[in-house]
Amino acid sequence: MLGEAGAFDRHRHSLSADVLRDARLVRIPRPAFEAALAAAPDFRLHMLAHMAVRLNRLVRQIGDLKLKTGPQRLAGFLLDLAERRHGAASLHLPYEKRLLARLLGMAPESLSRSLKGLQAVGVQSSRGDQIMISNVEDLRRFTVADQMS
Repeated sequence: MLGEAGAFDRHRHSLSADVLRDARLVRIPRPAFEAALAAAPDFRLHMLAHMAVRLNRLVRQIGDLKLKTGPQRLAGFLLDLAERRHGAASLHLPYEKRLLARLLGMAPESLSRSLKGLQAVGVQSSRGDQIMISNVEDLRRFTVADQMS
């Protein structure tokens, strides 16, 4: 969902998005959307919960950009993909590396250097978008190493 903040205030919001797969864009006029919200209070609560999750993610991303190195930001992204796994993990990058670099606030060259730097903590990149993590716990410790001192 894009532009949901506009459902709760009357201000104009400038938005942009990158479409990663086939998508359908649907514009819902404000009166129709407000009527739907009034008719379905559960939907309104669901939207607010979704916005809260996104806000928390954005706050974390801002903190990561300020406090973490490029390799630590990449490691955090890989940990999110690994979810709550322990031990070894095999991952598939969901985005092309150029877009991933932009999402992590770095140049594509920095992403490549960060990926090479993560080899020291057991991260291997094979052809294109496959990532192997030898030990998820080691990678997790790496993401907070400098912040604990």
